[in-house]
Parts: sequence; structure tokens; C-alpha cells
Amino acid sequence: MKEQFNETNLKTAFDLFLYSSTLGYVKGQVNLSEMYLNGQHVKKDLNLALYWLKQASLQSYKPAILKYGIVCKQVESCNIANFYQELITDGVNIKVRMLDFKLGK
Repeated sequence: MKEQFNETNLKTAFDLFLYSSTLGYVKGQVNLSEMYLNGQHVKKDLNLALYWLKQASLQSYKPAILKYGIVCKQVESCNIANFYQELITDGVNIKVRMLDFKLGK
């Protein structure tokens, strides 16, 4: 995927990421979501990016969980609370850092 201007490499990357993603390989799923996020070789599609990030997240892959939260903010129909609830329901252990902050007036 690093050779951005070579269409053949992007097609091959997409095909391989799609294949590995359907087999459940989390890094392939995250890479495939990146291609959808950036519109590389495919039309930019945030919903498909979220789909593949969710598949990786359901396997407890922390980078996918974090990225899902970032992309979700850009999609009006995305509900991050439902996403976290689904992860918990499916047995994914989510740890949330304690943040020390005060709300301003």
C-alpha cells in the first residue's frame, strides 16, 4: 500500500486485505478500513470502514477499537455507546482510563 501512485499495487493490496479480512485477520481488517477511509482504490466509504473496524474490534484488537471511536464521530448515524455495549456483550474486555477533569461553567 505504500506505493500510493501505483494502481496495480493498490488493487493487489485491496484484494489481499479483503481476502484476509474475510478470514478474520485483524490487521487485514484495519488495513482494509484504511483503504475505505482514504478512498484508496475504492470509493471512500466511512460505513464500510466502520464495518471492518468493528470486525477487528470484536476480536479485542485495541487499535481498531480506538480508530472506530474516531471514525464514528464523523458518521451521523454512528452511536459509539451502542458499539461499546456490543463489544461488552460479545465478551470484549474494554478498559477505560480514569480521567481527572472538571467541567467549566
